[in-house]
This record gives sequence, structure tokens and C-alpha cells, in this order.
Amino acid sequence: MNIKEKRLVRKIKNYKIPQNWDKCEMGKLFNFSGGMSFSRNNLSGIGFPYLHYGDIHTSRKNYINIKNEKNLLPKLNIPLHSIKEESLLEDGDVVFVDASEDYEGTSKCLVIENNENIPFISGLHTIVAKSKDKTIRNNYKKYCFENWDIKRQFAFFVTGISVFGLKKTNIANIIIPLPSLLEQQKIAEILTTCDKLIESKEKIIEQKKLQKKHFMQALLDPKSKNFRRLIGFNDEWKEVKLGECFKERKENNCTMQLLSITSEKGVIDRREIERKDNSNKDKSKYKVILKGDIGYNTMRMWQGVSGVSTLNGIVSPAYTICKPNADICPEFFGYLFKLQSVINIFYRYSQGLVNDTLGLKYTPFSKLKFHIPKHEEQKVIANVLSISDKEINLLEKELVQQKLKKKALMQLLLTGKV
Repeated sequence: MNIKEKRLVRKIKNYKIPQNWDKCEMGKLFNFSGGMSFSRNNLSGIGFPYLHYGDIHTSRKNYINIKNEKNLLPKLNIPLHSIKEESLLEDGDVVFVDASEDYEGTSKCLVIENNENIPFISGLHTIVAKSKDKTIRNNYKKYCFENWDIKRQFAFFVTGISVFGLKKTNIANIIIPLPSLLEQQKIAEILTTCDKLIESKEKIIEQKKLQKKHFMQALLDPKSKNFRRLIGFNDEWKEVKLGECFKERKENNCTMQLLSITSEKGVIDRREIERKDNSNKDKSKYKVILKGDIGYNTMRMWQGVSGVSTLNGIVSPAYTICKPNADICPEFFGYLFKLQSVINIFYRYSQGLVNDTLGLKYTPFSKLKFHIPKHEEQKVIANVLSISDKEINLLEKELVQQKLKKKALMQLLLTGKV
């Protein structure tokens, strides 16, 4: 180790933990080995389940149960005898990534649940840590690496500029505070309860989003077999061109608030998605968008990148701005433009050679025809769907709060402060 590494290790060793806790180097707890380096091109749906480092990075969990998820994982079709023994994952093994695009991802890992000893291969850019003894419980492994002091050590030992690499020898030097087996069990039980609450909330949100999707199809698509009319409305829907409902807004401005349009949140303050300074950028051609206007990304309309603005501001020239006529409800069209069958139509009429160059400018947009109800029914349909949105937004805020509480609780429990 160099001087800086020695200083960090000394600082960690001097970190105060409860008297009955130990400070253990990971090299004394684990044996380390590498995975088998097969790329995505070598994988298929046949063979033994294979854990690619990319699957670790994208996982929302801190463990993987191979019995439950083997059908979801890519497969490597090679004979069992040709698999390196140290690359076969057993119950309680911890698999780290050895490459990441950011510091946060350098400590990313998954604990293996494999009670049935299903052949499971650790793959490209992975480091396998196998316990030397029973000093550390398997369920505690799922959380102990979330300690910020440990994450800081991982970040310190990585090398590289655009991609950060991590070596087995460096992981072996990382020091973790370790309570007794009984306290490990209690800590893991508490944090597992937090995880169950979070998973339950996530499932509810997914159900609500699916429910909203069904609502949209039932209320917006007259061609759908699930189409339903709201009580009190019987007038026939009329076919109109979008050009009869909107006019293109072409005003330019360079002094108003800078906005952006996303597929998830619609029209938002640009600072919500990027923080780089745009003050010196030429905004003379930036387009004005006012409250009630519908803006869409000309190159991404077929991906659902559109929204009704609740703000006054300016957006990039890459967007098309549609000013609604007085006799339509823009919120109704905001939902209509998110309907999958309508997005498919936008894709069909977008012009270009490949997806990255496809564009839907205002002229072809204005010629598209859809069946719509009268203004009053448009408002009621939009209101029904907005209630669904508000419910989802509230649940998502509650989910964020639950994750923050768990994060704070982990730092208290994993350091022995509580």
C-alpha cells in the first residue's frame, strides 16, 4: 500500500465502534476469485444461469435468489466440467463488480441465495467473495457493505478515469466493523423488515400504474374492446384532425425560464434533470411554451416524450409547441398522446431512416386524425386520470421517504451508533 492508502486504513482502524464489535479486514473473512469472462454475445436462453456485472449494477435488490430468478437470467451454454469451481456461486457468496462508471457503483454487490446448489456462474467483471468461516451471517452480508465508511473505502481503492476498476487485492484490505452473530441477526431482521415495506410499496405503485394504463385504454380508445363511456355522456365522438385542435406556437424568447420535456414528468424546470450552466448558450431560437400548451420532442414523440405545460418558459428548438384551441381540453390530449396505440401512430408517421433520426414535425402531426368527445367529456376524462396520477405521485413520495428512513437507519445500525 502507498502512503495515502496506509493513512486511510489507519483512519478506519481508529474509527470508534462499540467495545464488543471487531474491525476485520475482508481478506481475513473471505477468499476472493474472479468470474468467467464471457460477454453478452456469448449468452443465450440455454445453459446455466450466468451473472453478468451489468445485471448486478441494474439490480434493485441486495441479493439474488437463483431458484426464483434463474429463468430471468441470461444463460451460458457450456459443459459443467469446464466451469471453474471458484466461479460457481454457492449460498452466501458475495459477488462484487470490478468495474463501474461512477464511484457509487464501485461497492455494488449481490449476496447469493442458493440453498439447492443450482449451478450458477459468476461472469464478466465480477469478483466472488467466499466466506472462510461463519464469522459473518449471510443475511447480514446483504447490508454491511452499505455502511458509508465501507463505501468510501471502495471508492478510494478504485483506479481509472471514465471507468473505475477494482482489484481483488484492494477489496481484501477493506475493513468492516463487525458485531456479534446475535447482533448481526437482529440488525438484519430490522433492515429486512424495512425492505419488505419498500417492496410492498413498489408493488402497489406498479399495480396503480397498470390500473391507470387500463383506465386510459378504456376511456381514450374507442377502438378498444375495453372502451367504456362515463355515466352521463352519450354524444358520439367526432373524428378530427389535430390541426383543427392546435396551432403551432413559433414565438422565440431568450429571457424566460428554461424548461425541458420528459416522457415521465412532462414539462419541467430544466434544472430538475441537469445542473450544468447554460447561461452562455445562445437561446435566441428557443421556443416559448405557455401554460396549457402541449410540447413534444420532434425526434422522440414516438417514445412518448410530450406533456402539457403548467409553466411559462422556453424550450430547445428541438421541441414542437402546440397551442390548444379554446374548445378543447389540453389535459385530455396530454393523456391521449401517452396512449400506446396513439404513440404507435406517431411512430408510423415519423419521418427518417432509423430511430435516431425519426422526427414528427408539426405538418404531418396536424394531419393525423383521432376520435374525440365534446369538451365537457374531455375535461371529466382528464380529471379521472389526473386523480390516478395524484395517487401514484403520493405513493412514490411515500416510497422515497421509506427509502430515506432505511438509509438513515442503516448508517446508525451498521456503525453501532444504535
